Amino acid sequence: DNEEDVHDYYTKMGELLCIIYMLNGKDFHSENIICSKSDPILIDLETLLHSLVFESGVLIEGACSDAMKIVDRSVMKTGFLPMQIVNPKNKKKLEVGAMGRQREQESPFVSVSAFKDENGAIKLEKCFCKMSYDNCSPVLNGKKQDALYFIEDVMNGFEIVYKQVCADKEAFVELIKEVFTSKINRVIVRSTNIYDQIVRTSCHPL
Repeated sequence: DNEEDVHDYYTKMGELLCIIYMLNGKDFHSENIICSKSDPILIDLETLLHSLVFESGVLIEGACSDAMKIVDRSVMKTGFLPMQIVNPKNKKKLEVGAMGRQREQESPFVSVSAFKDENGAIKLEKCFCKMSYDNCSPVLNGKKQDALYFIEDVMNGFEIVYKQVCADKEAFVELIKEVFTSKINRVIVRSTNIYDQIVRTSCHPL
């Protein structure tokens, strides 16, 4: 509703970023966060406490392996921050980060899409689908508020939670045990775009 709400929103995003990072959460990209006024709402919480898993045959030893492990143990793994998926075959990119996706984009990967021909018959064709921007950014006066201009708020929110947890680590660990013991989580072994293409294709009428 006002600029103060936008500052509050990104402060809370920083707080959530810290919590998700500490809980080893993954896949909290732009489609898994909804903006409700000054509150970011998380969905698909089954990817908290995620295991360190790499797709079979992809991980190799050496610098590439080391780099992947570093990223997977950093805040980048959460999906909150600007993050691009790149198709190495055509060099096309797709911004998927919750604080980075602000506009309509074209998927860098070919998907199967349904359409009607001139006779009204439904057919399938391969194409680069348009990806609309998501509802994870606050809007003020009709304009989406880019996280780029609220970095300090994000950092402040992260720092607040980080210091609180560090001040009483034992209580945080006990809380994790209390909330998550016997809970089932989801392991993501492939890139998000693979799952997205499967869902899109499975929804076609043919």
